[in-house]
Amino acid sequence: LLLPICLPLGQHDLDAVEAVKHRYCYVATDFRQEPARRRSLTLPDGRTVTLGKELCQCPELLFSPPEMPGLSPAGVPAMATQSLRKVPPEARADVARNVLLCGGSSLFPGFEGRFRAELLRTQPAEAHVVVPAQPTRNFSVWLGGSILASLRAFQSCWVLREQYEEQGPHIVYRKCY
Repeated sequence: LLLPICLPLGQHDLDAVEAVKHRYCYVATDFRQEPARRRSLTLPDGRTVTLGKELCQCPELLFSPPEMPGLSPAGVPAMATQSLRKVPPEARADVARNVLLCGGSSLFPGFEGRFRAELLRTQPAEAHVVVPAQPTRNFSVWLGGSILASLRAFQSCWVLREQYEEQGPHIVYRKCY
């Protein structure tokens, strides 16, 4: 779409795509019924493109990933439902009240509401699902990893810079798995 002649994307191009993603993309409440919002954007090279359905098509993959040969990928709400079903019944209500959204893509406008609505449709009528969404959730994975890495219990997994530079990324697998 942005590069009609299929040139490899450079960092400048990736930054431009990332900016469009954060500034204009959104999650539709009902993708099939969504009227296309049209936006004309000026790219860094001065060209103008008009985007419509594309603004909600990309985030839609988080809810309805395409079928692939040999795979049946599930959307994020379906994966959350599968996870809740694996929780022992006596703890399921507590876990359902503490479903936590994290990661940068959960910041799309409309993501939180649609995720919650789709998750609720799969739960018993009496279920009380709470989906707290912190505004800084795009950093939650890094923050969690940072907290784990600082605990003494994980000291055996620590990798020194010199070790990494000498042995490469495989040192992580040897020490942690």
